[in-house]
Amino acid sequence: MNKNRLHIWTSLLLALLLTVGMLALVACSPDDDKDTGDPTTEEPSEVEEAPSEYPVTVEGVTVRSRPSRVISLSPALTEKLFDLGLEDALVGVSDNCDYPAAAEGLPRCGTVLLPKLDAIKDLKPHLVLTQTDLDEETLIALQQMDVDVVAIPTASSVAEWKKSYVSLARLLEGEYSGGDMGERFAQNIQDRLDYLEGYLVPYAQENGVKPALYLRLLDFNVATGDTLENELMAVIGLDNIASEQTGWLFPEEEANGSGRAAFESVRVMYMDEAFVTIKDLERSTYYKGLQATLKDWYLYIDSIVFERQSLRMLDTLADMAAYAYPDAVPQTAHVADAGEIEWADEDGESEDDAA
Repeated sequence: MNKNRLHIWTSLLLALLLTVGMLALVACSPDDDKDTGDPTTEEPSEVEEAPSEYPVTVEGVTVRSRPSRVISLSPALTEKLFDLGLEDALVGVSDNCDYPAAAEGLPRCGTVLLPKLDAIKDLKPHLVLTQTDLDEETLIALQQMDVDVVAIPTASSVAEWKKSYVSLARLLEGEYSGGDMGERFAQNIQDRLDYLEGYLVPYAQENGVKPALYLRLLDFNVATGDTLENELMAVIGLDNIASEQTGWLFPEEEANGSGRAAFESVRVMYMDEAFVTIKDLERSTYYKGLQATLKDWYLYIDSIVFERQSLRMLDTLADMAAYAYPDAVPQTAHVADAGEIEWADEDGESEDDAA
């Protein structure tokens, strides 16, 4: 009897130990599908990497790393880099770069037609900027120096003008940081144009839109409808009589035919004294009889400003508006005297507004 009881208890004890052991194994085993019921328990999230700023592709050329040493063979692009505040990257400029004054102190590297390859090589640039394509021999020489070459063309519209700033910012600051910088800059330009247009166009419509002409060279080299100048003239409420023409040329046969009436209607004429003067017009068989010539309805402007297409162009545009519509001077003066574009912060508030 005692032996049987001992056997039973021994069997029960072994069964109990076996059960406990199995439960322990189950508790320790991984269970990927088990829901703990704790809503605060989350899988550790992966940290997202910031997008890479480079490579950047502009005008068909891919720049694979940040170019900290840049040579500009274009006076226009040099001015734009200063406008953007990116002039510290410049290590050399074109022989023709004369604005702003700080650009004159930089090493000279020739021109796009006659680049000084030895000077360029000594400066060890990462990037060379131009407005027109280099000849094949020069391009190959620069490529052998492991230099990227990007040509950003002259703008023929406001959209292309703003894009040129965005392209420069992307090249020097990267796809995302530079892209954001350039877009903000472009928006500030648009804001200033909208200010002019929003006031001057209604003013002109109410008081009489003035037919205008931008005469670059005699006899008929004028701003036509496919130019940035034409678009800017419309912004300040002027009716460009050559807006239906193209290629900076008013056809002579048309100027002497059906187009004569358009020239006779001109009430505002713009020209660069270095190329065309009122004396030239008075001696011209075609222009001497025009009312604009007889009544001195003209304003001398610096055509280089429009060739460079930098921020200086906005101030000249305001001067043109003030001449065409003198009663609007108090309005346009604000734009002409605005100086540097104010950078808006992420909330859209300018630094001056925040102060």
